[in-house]
Amino acid sequence: MCIKTKLASTSFKLIFLYSVFLYSGFYIFNNSQNDSNNNLAFAQLQTEFSISLERLINENSPVLGDDDAPVTIFDFSDFQCPMCARYSKNIEPSIIADYVNTGKVKLFYKHFAIFGQDSINAAKVSQCVNEQGKFGEFKKILYDNQKGPNTGWASQENLINFASQIPEINLESLNSCVKSTRYDSMINTDLLQAMAYNFAGTPAFIVVKSDGSNPEVIGGAYPYPLFRSIIEKKLGGE
Repeated sequence: MCIKTKLASTSFKLIFLYSVFLYSGFYIFNNSQNDSNNNLAFAQLQTEFSISLERLINENSPVLGDDDAPVTIFDFSDFQCPMCARYSKNIEPSIIADYVNTGKVKLFYKHFAIFGQDSINAAKVSQCVNEQGKFGEFKKILYDNQKGPNTGWASQENLINFASQIPEINLESLNSCVKSTRYDSMINTDLLQAMAYNFAGTPAFIVVKSDGSNPEVIGGAYPYPLFRSIIEKKLGGE
């Protein structure tokens, strides 16, 4: 309980930092579409750091792709984040089509729930939906219905209603899961991991060869060519 209380406080302190990041990220995103070189310079954070795939990979994390894919992407997002919605709608489908579905990339979703309780609620319900193999459908519904952060659109009641729109969802099992605490620790751990890498806001991505070498960070919902460039480098051995 002390850990969760501390994390909640830290999450709210990050809201201001995120608002600054969101404004600048949106500006760079719109302008960088006409200048791919500037986009690379701004978005790709060339940092010397190491990661532990064993620590980052949680068996309960939503995941797409083959186990033996040579490249792994960790997507740290918040369901209340407008830029995360932009990435999910405009960029991720190309990554899935070109790299995940072809066995080249494995994509993990990580909960960087920085906006507050509604973000935590959304993360928790999404994990319960993921138990039924419907995470992708739920994520699309949330981003299609996204409104301003902490305006009530992501209340627990609304989240259950959103989930009920998914065909074949078992609402009895879902409600039982939501009432439990089995994903609380996981969501806190995802947040701690994002903070440990000093991510300034959401979304943030780690792109890494699946042996854990040569990790690179993308900070923001930048256009698909940036992701493609970094993935191709990893596939080429860099």
